[in-house]
Amino acid sequence: MVAKESVAILTFSQLWSKLTPMNMITVLLGATGLLLVVAVALSFGGCGDDGGAADPAPALGDAAADVVIALDVVDGDLVGGSRQVAVALGDSVEVVVTGNSDDQVHVHGYDLYVDLVDGAGSTTFDALIPGTFEIELEGSSRLLVRLTVS
Repeated sequence: MVAKESVAILTFSQLWSKLTPMNMITVLLGATGLLLVVAVALSFGGCGDDGGAADPAPALGDAAADVVIALDVVDGDLVGGSRQVAVALGDSVEVVVTGNSDDQVHVHGYDLYVDLVDGAGSTTFDALIPGTFEIELEGSSRLLVRLTVS
């Protein structure tokens, strides 16, 4: 004949009621310490030093854009004349302007403005609005690029 063992399953409240006050304090302090160690470990989890130098700030035109539109504006005119540029919907687009114009470049439809300081400036945006948009010198209304996003 096989002997039957009696197994008692206690709930937390039943187990807690069987502890002495000193054991309760020990359990609470241990649980608090464990939570503190976990919290500290999680807060420092992504902050390791890889031993290398800090990443330098990206230089003009160094961005990881899918499309870079380089514009050279001299005396208020785009060198080579205005042009059409097509990009895919979702592309990252960087507009980089150099030259001697102190105007402002406006990317219509996205309402982005690039103030040209000493003839230079840039902006990067995600082409998330489909359509055809003008990029122009705002002050003179000179068309630089007709940008098609599709």
